[in-house]
Amino acid sequence: ACQLCRTRKTKCNNVRPICGACSQIGAHCVFEDSLDHSSQQGSDTFQPVVQEQIQDESMWNGISPDPIGHNHTPNGEANHGTGDQNAASQYSTNDQDGLSSSKYLYIPACRTSPSKILQWPIFEAQYPADCLDESFVLSSEASADQGLTDGPCRSSWKSNGGRSSHGRFGVQEEEIEGLIEDFLAGVHIKNPILHPDSLRLYARNVAENGPQWDSKSCLVYLTCSLGCLVQSFQSKDFRPADSADPHETTSVKQDCQNLRHAEAYYNLARKRIGLLLPSIMTAHCYFFSGVYLMYVMQPLQAWNNFYQASTLCHMCLQSRKPLTNERTIRLEQCLYWSCFKSESEMRGELPLPVSVLGTIEYPHLFPNPPEVSSPATEAKLGHGGSSDDSSSPAVSTPYSRRQESLASYSESWFYYLTEIALRRIGNRILNTFFKEDSSSWLNVPIPAIINVAKKFENEIKQRVDRLPDSLRYDQQNLRIRPEGELPHVIRARVVEIRSWICRPFLFYAVHQPADDPNQILIRGFVQDSLELSFCVIESVAHRHRHHGTWYALRSGTSAAFRIIAAVKCGHLDVPLGWKQLILKHISTLKYWEMESLDFAKARVILEELLTEVGVGSA
Repeated sequence: ACQLCRTRKTKCNNVRPICGACSQIGAHCVFEDSLDHSSQQGSDTFQPVVQEQIQDESMWNGISPDPIGHNHTPNGEANHGTGDQNAASQYSTNDQDGLSSSKYLYIPACRTSPSKILQWPIFEAQYPADCLDESFVLSSEASADQGLTDGPCRSSWKSNGGRSSHGRFGVQEEEIEGLIEDFLAGVHIKNPILHPDSLRLYARNVAENGPQWDSKSCLVYLTCSLGCLVQSFQSKDFRPADSADPHETTSVKQDCQNLRHAEAYYNLARKRIGLLLPSIMTAHCYFFSGVYLMYVMQPLQAWNNFYQASTLCHMCLQSRKPLTNERTIRLEQCLYWSCFKSESEMRGELPLPVSVLGTIEYPHLFPNPPEVSSPATEAKLGHGGSSDDSSSPAVSTPYSRRQESLASYSESWFYYLTEIALRRIGNRILNTFFKEDSSSWLNVPIPAIINVAKKFENEIKQRVDRLPDSLRYDQQNLRIRPEGELPHVIRARVVEIRSWICRPFLFYAVHQPADDPNQILIRGFVQDSLELSFCVIESVAHRHRHHGTWYALRSGTSAAFRIIAAVKCGHLDVPLGWKQLILKHISTLKYWEMESLDFAKARVILEELLTEVGVGSA
């Protein structure tokens, strides 16, 4: 391997004079010997995929032993991957080389949005193609000058962007360190791209000495704004608004104080972020600015910030100075994967271009998890001590949350790595089934697409089977909701990805006659599609505000449209309770609709469609 790949502990393809990893990031490639090991790769067309899956396996085993005793050997998984590629080649006639390791990078834009379901022929072009994309419409100059707080329903929590004259919703230095801990407990565990100890130090400096016009103060204010919005995950949140009760609360009424409080911190961060020079910390600022904007249902502005973070991340990757510090390498890895995941999620809904991160193949398939301090190390460090690896939560906190943080630490890292793995699988599915318009699903050979779908299903199952007990959910009955937030999110992600696999089969079944011979072949996938749609709607019927709330509500709306499509066609068996389920989703949308015009429009469309199929919305 070259020196840089040795330093980064990355698989090197040994291509001379510049290996693949160094070529992608524009780094100086130096080999210690003159031997060319490229012949070791053999002639397997799918070697990159095999390498990815082998490295996936080693990373999973490095985090936690297999919780249920499965022995997934690298060779076995590699063989499965190669079979997946061969089947995919039979189905995808426009991609002769199958799904190479880079096929998860660039996904087709705006193919999973609810508007796409409404363009199915069964709906007879009743609604425009962009009917639910109001969030993506650029503001006029007049409205843009008024800032983010002048959205359709944001007047109820406007603040003056600084210290409140009443002292209630302004910035208070004494609360900063506590808000940082709320951020670390509720946001950082899902995107661990910061060093917690460093962030605590920045926060302490701001609290004691006042803010500066620098990236550290900007980052502190951004993380405080998110700390204001963090909510604990509780089962009681899973109750939609009562559409028949005119006095029923809405998200704006429920969260008004937290929204105003968060906005005070965010406005101070906004004053600084445009002044920052390009750096990895500036990339962090843009990333968490995007996360905040997703919390307050501003997807277009969030995309702009994620795009900026991705651009700065790419600039950091192009640095020709090799990284040798383990903490810095990990920080770069986590920043890349969090930016990439956010961009992929947005592109599923947004008709916008890919950033530069979609043009490079990053050599690290997973970020390296930091070491967790042992009890002996904890005792040695003592109260207030710090670990060499400040990505770990091994320091004392002002709210005595250290033991709780350590207890959930491995779980949160396993969750993060699971999200990355599922994101790559999901992107490959999108590139397999969604490269063309949905009408193309009527022209594909059904046996071939069934074969590919089963391969993807098996790959997802292997990932889920290796989850630790704390992240598990009931795979036999997906309608059973897990207690914890992280297993709930993983289950929702798996359900969403599997629904992508099943969507072509549902489309075919809806738009072909009941006596079509293929209806028998695809019946299982069609039933799975409808059952998964039920699970999606159940998963989003809650009042829990988080980074993915906007995505989840749109995913639930897509699921409701799919169920109605099955009902409208007249020859499919739709599970019992579908009427009540869609009414529940309408109530959920009503709870959140004051924060997004798209939710209000989706609710109206669902009510109209229910009337068409003979179901009243009241």
